[in-house]
Amino acid sequence: MSVLLLDKYTKLRLDISKKILAVSLALFFALRFFAPQDPLVTVFNILLIDIDTPINAFETFIPGMSEFLMIFLLVLRLGYNVIVAFLIVIPFFNNKHFERISLYFGTPMIILTSCLFLIFRDSYFYGLSGTYVEVLKVFLRAEVGLCLLMTAINDISYFKNKKYKDKSKIHYTLIIFVLSVLMLLPLNFISAITGYVGVEALDFNIYHIIVIVVPFAATILIYAVMHKKDDDSKFSMLMLMSVASLIDYYAYTRDFITEPPLHLCSFAVIVLFFALVFNNKTLFYFSYFANVFGAFAALIIPNYVGDIIRPANIHYYYNHFFAFVLPLSLVSLHRFEKPNVLAMLKAIGMFTIYFPFTAFFNAYFDRDYFFTNSTFIVEKFDMLDLYKNNIFEITVNDKLLTFHYVYLIVYFLIFIFAMFLTWFIYDFGYETMNKIHRLRSMQRYNKEIYLELKKALDGRDVKEPILPEGVNMIKIVNFSKRYGNSNKLAVDHLNLEIESGEIYGFLGHNGAGKSTTIKSLVGIQTITEGDMIIEGYSIKSQSLDAKLKIGYVSDNHAVYEKLSGREYINYIADLYKVSKEDRDKRLSDMVVEFNLVDAIDNQVKTYSHGMKQKLVVIASLIHNPKVWILDEPLTGLDPMSAYQLKQKMFNYAKNGNIVFFSSHVIEIVEKICDRIAIITNGKLKGVYKMQDLKDEKVSLESLYLDKFTESEE
Repeated sequence: MSVLLLDKYTKLRLDISKKILAVSLALFFALRFFAPQDPLVTVFNILLIDIDTPINAFETFIPGMSEFLMIFLLVLRLGYNVIVAFLIVIPFFNNKHFERISLYFGTPMIILTSCLFLIFRDSYFYGLSGTYVEVLKVFLRAEVGLCLLMTAINDISYFKNKKYKDKSKIHYTLIIFVLSVLMLLPLNFISAITGYVGVEALDFNIYHIIVIVVPFAATILIYAVMHKKDDDSKFSMLMLMSVASLIDYYAYTRDFITEPPLHLCSFAVIVLFFALVFNNKTLFYFSYFANVFGAFAALIIPNYVGDIIRPANIHYYYNHFFAFVLPLSLVSLHRFEKPNVLAMLKAIGMFTIYFPFTAFFNAYFDRDYFFTNSTFIVEKFDMLDLYKNNIFEITVNDKLLTFHYVYLIVYFLIFIFAMFLTWFIYDFGYETMNKIHRLRSMQRYNKEIYLELKKALDGRDVKEPILPEGVNMIKIVNFSKRYGNSNKLAVDHLNLEIESGEIYGFLGHNGAGKSTTIKSLVGIQTITEGDMIIEGYSIKSQSLDAKLKIGYVSDNHAVYEKLSGREYINYIADLYKVSKEDRDKRLSDMVVEFNLVDAIDNQVKTYSHGMKQKLVVIASLIHNPKVWILDEPLTGLDPMSAYQLKQKMFNYAKNGNIVFFSSHVIEIVEKICDRIAIITNGKLKGVYKMQDLKDEKVSLESLYLDKFTESEE
C-alpha cells in the first residue's frame, strides 16, 4: 500500500513539475517576442521568383548568409515554433499524438536548434542584434534548455510506459502535425522564399471567396474529425489552436504597450486563451457572441491592401480565422455548453465595457481600434453625414477629444443586434449538425443491425422470427444498458425468460433498472449489449414485428389531451391496423369493464389521473397483443381503479397471454404474481415462484430486503 501511495505521489510531483516547466517555457518564449525585429522577418524572395516587385530582394538578405542557409533557418524557425507550442500543451492533457510528435519531430528539432545556437552563438542564429541582444541570448538559452529538458522527460516517459508499441492511427498523428505546421507558419514564410504572387483577395474575387469559405469549412471539418474523440484529445487540440493564435498574433504585433490588442478580433486571441486556461464562461461567451460575428464581418469587408501573401495580410487572415473558428469549435465540441440568456447578457455587458473604452482610447491616442475613429465603416455603409454632423468634443489633460457620438451609438446598437442574430444562427447551425449526426449514426446502427439479423437468420426470410422456439415467451439475453458516456451500467447483463399464461412481477427500488429494462423491451431506448426477444422477434433487429406483439402501459400515461377518449383509442387502433369491427367490439367491452362509458366521448383533458390511466390501458389492449407490459401501473390509482386493473391482469394472463409489470410495492407483487424477479442497482438478484415462497413460508419483504442489503454491501 505504501509503495502504491509513493508511486502516486511521485507521479503527481512529476505532473506538477512538467506543468511548471511548460509555464516557464511559455513565459520565456513570450518575453522574447517583445524583441527588436528579427532580420529574417524582413527577408524577401530568396529564390528571386518575383523579379518585378518594387522590393529589392538583395537588400533584404542577411549579410554573409547564403540563400540556402536563410531558407534553412526559416524552416527551422517554423519547426521550433511548432514544437514549443506542443511542449506547452502536452503536460496538461493526455494526448498520445502530441507525445509522438514530441518524440519523432520535437527531439531532433530541439537538438538541431541547440547545435545551431552553439555555432552561431556570437551573432545569435536568428540574426538579432542591438541593445537587448545579450538579454535575448539568455532568454533563448533558457528556452532551448527547457525544450531539451521537456523533450527528454517526454521521451523517457514514452519509452518507460512502452507507448512506442502503440502504432494505431499514425495517420492521425501526421494530420495533426501538418495542421500544426499550417497554423504556425511564420507570416513571411512564403514571401521570404518566393516573393509576392501578384493577386489580391478583395471585392469577392475567387481569392476573397476562398478566404471567406475556409473558416466555415475548417469549423465543420474540426467537428467532423474531433466530435467522437475523448475529452483530452478534443481539448488539447483546441488549446493548441489557442496557443497558435497567440504566437501568430505576436509574431507581427510585438509591442504590447504601444500596440495593445484592442481591435475586437485581436482582443479575441487573448480573451479566448484565458477563457480556456481558467474555464471562464464570461470571457468565452463574449468571444462567442462578439468576436465570431466581428471576425466574419472582417472577412466579408476586409481592411487590408496589397498582395495576398503579404505578411500583414497573412496576419489578418490568421487573426480572424482563429477568432471565428475557435469559439464555434469550443461549443460544438462541448468544451463550453451552448449559452443561455444569462450568458448572452454577460457577453453584452462585457461588450458594453469594451466599446466605450476603445472609443476613448482611440480618441485620446489618435488610434482606430474597432473602427470607432475612422470612416472605414462609414464609407462602406453610406453614413458619412451621420458621422460628420454629430460631434461631441471634450478636453482631457489639455487634449481635445472628438467623439462622433450618433455614429458610435448606432454602431453599438447594430453590433448588439448582430450578436442576438448570431445567437439564432449558431443554434440553427448546431441543431442542423446534430440532426445530421444523429441521422447518420442511426443509419450506421440500422445497417449493422440488419447485417446481424441476416447472419442470424442464415438464409431465412427477414420477416420470420429470429428465435422460432421463443414464440410464446419473452426472452431477455445478456441485456445491458449504458447511458451516454457513463462508466456505470444502468442494467448489467440481465437474463430473463417469461412464459405465456403467467403474471410476472419485476420488483426493485426506485432507480434499480426496472424502467430502463422495460423501455428497452418496448423499443423506446436502444440496447447497449445483448438482445430482447418478443414472441420470437428481436426488438433490436426486428423492432416493428416485435412491437406489433406488445401492448405497453407507460409510467407517465402521456396522451393527446385535446382528443376525446374514443378518438385517442381509434388513433392507436389505426397505428396497429385494427379493423373497425374488432376495435368497436373491444372498446365497447372495455369501457364497461373500466367504467368509462359516460366519459369516452369527452376530451381527455377533462379526465382524472385514474381515468387517463384506464384510457392508456384500453389503448394498450385494443390490438389484443400477446404480450402486455406495464411500468408501475398501479401508482396513483384509487382502490377501485387498482382493483379493476388487477382483475384485468388476471384475466388477460388466464387467456394464455404474458403479463409483465414492474413495481416497487412488495404487497402488490406478492398478491398477483405467479413469478417475480428482483433487481437492485442494475443487477438481477434472483427469480422466484410465489407459490414456492409461500410453501417455504418465506416473506417476500424479508427476501427483498436481504437481496437489497447484499447488493449495497
